[in-house]
Amino acid sequence: MSDDGDTRAGAGRSGRWRTDERAQLTIDFLVGAAMFLMVVGFVFALVPEMIVPFGASQSAHPAVADRTATHLADDALADEPGVLDESEVEEFFGGSDDSGEFVAELGVSEPARLNVAIDGTDHERGPTPPESADVTVAERTVTYDGEAHRLVVEVW
Repeated sequence: MSDDGDTRAGAGRSGRWRTDERAQLTIDFLVGAAMFLMVVGFVFALVPEMIVPFGASQSAHPAVADRTATHLADDALADEPGVLDESEVEEFFGGSDDSGEFVAELGVSEPARLNVAIDGTDHERGPTPPESADVTVAERTVTYDGEAHRLVVEVW
């Protein structure tokens, strides 16, 4: 202990810290810097993947397909959710297949092409999607004419 009253553990006779007794070593700095860079790299790798589902997509329209299928199965063609009214179905599927008119009738505001069908019946409206198109399909199980069927909405 020095005479000047300095009782610090690392203090020498002169009362100053000696540089060879510091708590931080070069290896500590390297480990900390490496961990920081790994975390930054991890964030840069994951953030774009989290944003991709919400980005604008020209090829597929999952929200349009889902909303259209729900609208048709629960509101436009239904007496009650999931139970289709025969007269509404006949009126809807008896309409024009003109794509512009058909899309506007369903309330779809973005440019998309649609095909709506009830599997197991002859009811289909809209053009058939081309083989090369990236098609999004939404399905709902509905009751039509006393039987269970699938209402299928294809959007491309």
